[in-house]
Amino acid sequence: MKNVLLIATLLLTVMSYGQRGEKRMEAREKMNPEQIASIKSKKMALELSLSEKQQKEVYDLTLKQAQDRPEKMSKEKMQKMSQEDRVAMIESKLDKQIEAKREFKKILNEQQYERFEKMMNKRKKGAKKKMKKRRENR
Repeated sequence: MKNVLLIATLLLTVMSYGQRGEKRMEAREKMNPEQIASIKSKKMALELSLSEKQQKEVYDLTLKQAQDRPEKMSKEKMQKMSQEDRVAMIESKLDKQIEAKREFKKILNEQQYERFEKMMNKRKKGAKKKMKKRRENR
């Protein structure tokens, strides 16, 4: 009987933990570009100790990025895309990332930019881990 209760408790815990991530994604999808830009700029202001001017410039840049961000494509749509369209989409995305990096370099001083780079690398590593877990769970 104890084993059954233990297993049931573990299952409920795991199920509720998995649903938390889904709720966060749904909440983020419901946000408009202004809200996303505001949150991102405030987080960066806290982590990088930005001045008011820098915070305003970062807000403007993140707002532009959020407005330019395309809607997520379904798997079916991605599979129907031609190879040339995929390459063009990837190149466009990379060009936008390069431009954003240049803009951040103009806005931030050297120390802030170094911390920004470390933040972004840490995020990339975390995203790679999440994607790896998702692929393993399929």
